[in-house]
Amino acid sequence: MCARGRPFHGTAPGAVGGASFKILTATATATATARGRVQGIAQEEVPALRALIAAEARRFPRLGRAWREQGPERFAEPLAAALRACPELEIPDRDVAIIQFYALVLYPHVVHSPYGDRLPPAEQLIERGVDMFLEYYRNGWRESAARTWGNPADSDGRPPRTHRLPETTQGPDPLSRIRPLTWCFSCRGGGI
Repeated sequence: MCARGRPFHGTAPGAVGGASFKILTATATATATARGRVQGIAQEEVPALRALIAAEARRFPRLGRAWREQGPERFAEPLAAALRACPELEIPDRDVAIIQFYALVLYPHVVHSPYGDRLPPAEQLIERGVDMFLEYYRNGWRESAARTWGNPADSDGRPPRTHRLPETTQGPDPLSRIRPLTWCFSCRGGGI
């Protein structure tokens, strides 16, 4: 199985202590990527810097782009490459999957640290988030969505809508691309 045993051949830039690594499984790559991101976010200066950049990004768009390129986007490619190397992972939208991955492993650090709560680089959160993410996509997100939402008639795996406005007035549902993430919280007893 790729996520646990088959090696990923590639180079992931500096996810752990600035070192590159060449042969890793998807689990190891995802875990190393999560650790690198959590270690970066957990630094004392980072929440203040993030707040400053967020406040000034409208006035200085290049600042916001530079921050993304040196942060989230730098860590996304090694993870995306590892996921591509695993044919048994069914991932319909890799960009959304990477956002979901970050939501599972970074959320506590991004949300709590700006308010003064210091969270350690929580290995348990990282391991469970990686396992939850890979399990969801390894077993096929459609099957997981069907278990969660009661096997909707449409084949796209999204929950049935209780109301629908005409597409011309509502437009496509912007949340439809991230709904599979709700499975992670509803099927695991709500806690991480």
